[in-house]
Order: sequence, then structure tokens, then C-alpha cells
Amino acid sequence: MKVEKIDYVWAVLSLVTVALTFSKGCLSIGVIIIYAMMVSVFLYHINTVKQQISGTTETLGVIKDYHTSEKTKLYYPIVTYETEEGRTVTSVCSFGDTERRYETGSTEVVRYDPLDPMFFYFAEREDELISPYKNYIIFGGIIAVILFLVVRAMFGG
Repeated sequence: MKVEKIDYVWAVLSLVTVALTFSKGCLSIGVIIIYAMMVSVFLYHINTVKQQISGTTETLGVIKDYHTSEKTKLYYPIVTYETEEGRTVTSVCSFGDTERRYETGSTEVVRYDPLDPMFFYFAEREDELISPYKNYIIFGGIIAVILFLVVRAMFGG
């Protein structure tokens, strides 16, 4: 996931919301407002991803190797494919797995963005591009409810 300007705006607005609602004695309402802003930001990101993938082109890609992250212990496939214009592109997948999902040298169906050919994803894994945002909305909701209840119990407002 890429951090965008809207993410920084959300962070600043969240801090302002906490300060204002705390000073007015209604911090629990602030928790709900922050969660609503978070959902709005993640829905924006989901929409952005859906717009980007709606303009993609399908082609065959060859798994060349894997980039491994020491920090996260994930394997990111390195794929080579040819664009409609005949340009050969080698790119690393933006999401990784805990194991090597594809065999090196195998041919897989990928979709790439003609406006940004370095961006691609595996055709059958489209949902993985937006699932983190959906998870954040769900888990954020659980945390928001817990915080709401804790704040109500501690401060009464």
C-alpha cells in the first residue's frame, strides 16, 4: 500500500478530532468520527485500486524468480511479460506470500496497467489488491467499538 496525501490529512484530522471532542467532554463521539473518517479513506483507496485495475490488459507472464523480504519473510514473484506495444517488462509483484506460490519458469496469466506497465497482478488474485482495506475496515470497526465502550466507561462521554 502506498501512503497518499489523503492519509496524512486523515491523520491530522484524527488528532484534531480527539483534541476537540476531548475538550468538549464527548470523546466517545470522537472515536466514532475518526472511524467514519478511516472508513472513508479506505473506501477511497478501494475505489482507486478498482479504477486502476479496470483499465488493465491481460497477458502471459513468466515467473523468473522471487524477491524475499527478510523483515516479513514473504516471497514476491518477479515476473517478465510483454506489453501490447512489444515492450518487455520485468516487475516484482506488489503482494507476497509466505511460500512460493508459483514455480520458477512457469507461465501465468497477469494483468498490467498500460499507463504504468510496471504495475501488474495475477489475474486470479484481483481480490487480494483490495482485501487489506476491507480487513482494516472490519478490524478498525471492532477496535472503534471497544474504544467507544472504554471511553464511555472512563469518561462518560
